[in-house]
Amino acid sequence: MCAFTRPHGNDNSQAGLAAARKAQESKAAPEAPAPGVQPVQDSMFRSLVKAFSWRFFSTATTIFLTLTFFNASLEDALEMGAAEFVSKYVLFLIHERLWILVTLF
Repeated sequence: MCAFTRPHGNDNSQAGLAAARKAQESKAAPEAPAPGVQPVQDSMFRSLVKAFSWRFFSTATTIFLTLTFFNASLEDALEMGAAEFVSKYVLFLIHERLWILVTLF
């Protein structure tokens, strides 16, 4: 018998094939969440806090970089930071809320 041929009528090979199919089907099915666990959906308040915390650190970075690399005065750097904070805070908040609607993943 060739090493690549299988013996015919072997019940073990049929059982192994059935087990492999069952394992493959169980992997394809999405896992159900654990009992009592709900998918997390950010509230508006959480989105506001996330946007604020991100803008705080990124605006501080903008002010620092403006002072360091552009030799701007502290007043100019703060004005630029304030304008950047307000505009990007609103844009980030809109972006964050739109991502709640995305169901691709």
